[in-house]
Amino acid sequence: SKLDDLAAGLNTAIKALRDAERETQLSRYLDQFFIADEEITGIGPVLKSALASFGIETAADVVDDDIAGVPGFGSGRTQTLLKWRRTKEVGFRYVPGQTDPAKRAALERQNMTERRKHERQLRLALQDLEARAESLRTTIETYKEAARKIALETAIADREVAVASGQVRGRPW
Repeated sequence: SKLDDLAAGLNTAIKALRDAERETQLSRYLDQFFIADEEITGIGPVLKSALASFGIETAADVVDDDIAGVPGFGSGRTQTLLKWRRTKEVGFRYVPGQTDPAKRAALERQNMTERRKHERQLRLALQDLEARAESLRTTIETYKEAARKIALETAIADREVAVASGQVRGRPW
């Protein structure tokens, strides 16, 4: 059902959040190291400003593909910058079990909103089904009553035919 799918989806999203936890912690850690504050061989103030203008300001921003678009950065300087980032990564220590509570709460809120929406749809569908069932019960009772009348009239007619044809003596009722 949709509700089961929602529960499974929430579990999958929380697992993905946990899986991304290491990358999130690493990114937070690397965000402490500003390129402008570091001595990086071959990368002076002008190149640091060029990096900053492209949004590359900390070790967390140092990504090969992003650096390639910055003027003045060929493969040599790019490798220098990536090597600098790796020296910063050495100090990183991953702490398992520290998922971002705000992200988890957001996932749970979104899931609850969807769950309530589906529950409301189910309640409305149930009310509709109950109304239809009541309408069918009324229709069935109407047909049963009509069938009883027809059966009685048929029995009377059969009796009258039998009396009229002489098969039965006496009054037809």
